[in-house]
Amino acid sequence: MNRFDIIGNLGAAPQISEKTRQNGEVFKYARLSVAVNSYQGKDKPPRTDWFDVAIFNDVLVRLAEQNMAKGDKIFISGEMVRKTETIENKKYTLTNYRVGYEGRIELLSPKGESSTSSANEAAHDDLPASDPDDE
Repeated sequence: MNRFDIIGNLGAAPQISEKTRQNGEVFKYARLSVAVNSYQGKDKPPRTDWFDVAIFNDVLVRLAEQNMAKGDKIFISGEMVRKTETIENKKYTLTNYRVGYEGRIELLSPKGESSTSSANEAAHDDLPASDPDDE
């Protein structure tokens, strides 16, 4: 199973962008910057790890666009994708965190009702068949 689960706070408002597939179809995706604090012990300050998460599920992109703001506490579940890139003649292995159609996001900040959305709860008829990185 390839899965990650993160509970953390948004370091910035979601970045919503558009991309065009090879077939000309335009779709939105979101990028989140999530801070996770880890307890280091009684006498040490917590360590903050940052995760950049890409969302390619239309339902969850709308959730991010309409309901998330900097500082919000969220739960994210998705998949990790590793790839190798060459930058200035050096090879790097990068881990990308993606939320696709099997992913899940919960808003944990107390803003009235807690919003939860998962790809399995939404109808998939109007959603694209693949992630943009697959094309």
